[in-house]
Amino acid sequence: MQQNIEEVSTSESRAAEIERARAKNQAMIELLHSWQTDGDEHEQTESWEYLRQVLDHDRLSNRPLFP
Repeated sequence: MQQNIEEVSTSESRAAEIERARAKNQAMIELLHSWQTDGDEHEQTESWEYLRQVLDHDRLSNRPLFP
């Protein structure tokens, strides 16, 4: 009888843990979607060009990281 009570308790705590993880994952998915839809395309293009130049600057290889 005691073993059954422990199994139910463990099962309930596992279900609660899964539900918390599911809620956290859903929040992250919503954040990523908001990032995808927000922002100015021109600003993103400028940011990418700057980032690419910085990453390619002073590389040990003569080949660019992003050709």
